[in-house]
Amino acid sequence: MAKRERANASENISISKKRFELYKRAIQQFNQALEAGFFLEAITICESLITDRLESRCEELGKSMSFQTLGNLIKKLKQIEIDLEVRNLVTNELDDWRKNRNTALHEIVKFEKGESPEWKNRVEASGDYAVEGMAIFRKIDGRVTKLRKG
Repeated sequence: MAKRERANASENISISKKRFELYKRAIQQFNQALEAGFFLEAITICESLITDRLESRCEELGKSMSFQTLGNLIKKLKQIEIDLEVRNLVTNELDDWRKNRNTALHEIVKFEKGESPEWKNRVEASGDYAVEGMAIFRKIDGRVTKLRKG
């Protein structure tokens, strides 16, 4: 399979407009999912927003990381990020959120020996992770936007 390449706004102004529209719709869908209690969907939307923003940041730092997993992007930014605020957000808050996201999305029905899980508790925790994910996205987005403007 051919390597996928992220659409770059510097190549065409319409890409920026399309991405803005997708972000706007994704945030609307996130809010609807949150209100409806579809927390796993909300977490997935957060992850897509975050990874897109991190892929863009990697490009700005001279390293193409198109269509990568959140874990790979975190690992790469730990190596190349020059802004301490972004580096701290990625290394601490985002990496911790990634672990909670993994639990919510990949272990919703898994449990350890001796555990007595309740669906309601797992769903409520997923809601918290969704809200936390959007907050982290907004922090990263705000900081990266500020850096771009100089």
